[in-house]
Amino acid sequence: MIRLGHRFSICISVAVFALSVTAGASPPSKFKAVSLKQIEQQPSNYLGSRMVVEAWLHPELKSSGSTPELSVSADATSRATTRLRFLSPKSLADQVHAIDGIKPAMLTGTIAAPESSRAGYSFEVEEITFPNAEGSTTVLKPTAVVSTPTESSTPPPATAEPNTAPSKAKAAESGKKSDKVPTVLAGGLALFLAAALVVGLWLMKHMKARTPVARAASPKAD
Repeated sequence: MIRLGHRFSICISVAVFALSVTAGASPPSKFKAVSLKQIEQQPSNYLGSRMVVEAWLHPELKSSGSTPELSVSADATSRATTRLRFLSPKSLADQVHAIDGIKPAMLTGTIAAPESSRAGYSFEVEEITFPNAEGSTTVLKPTAVVSTPTESSTPPPATAEPNTAPSKAKAAESGKKSDKVPTVLAGGLALFLAAALVVGLWLMKHMKARTPVARAASPKAD
């Protein structure tokens, strides 16, 4: 029992140390949110649908004059997936504005849709390749999927600038809340492991005191 309690205490100590190391070394979430917004509705049989992709990038990922490259997969009504890549027409510095310290990169492109489908399309952002100043690239892989409206929907004006300020503020707020969840979970797990360590040490000391050697060493009452 003494060896069991000793091994239990060692395992708890190692777990607490590993948790503290991983909690301190975990990198911050660089990708806040991504969304696809259709700015021009076309009939479903029209080969081409103008989309604007809004990628919220962490400030440290932006460098002057760099141009992100986007990889998008389009799948509609169980047809073959079409992969395409497009670049922003301007430099990133000309397209961003600050919202709570986060600057979104606005990318536009033309997405070729299947010709015979009558339903809306689902577009998934596969990755964002962000060229760095030193020549390397940073690749972000978000997992946001947004379905475009069907052809029965009322198309918004093609030249109107979409009012995305409320959605951007909500996305920034949800990103901040999601960053707090791993910290709270890590703190709760650390407290649980620390309590288990104390119980293990107490159990080891208690079982050691009840061994025959310990009872023989204790003074007998008169």
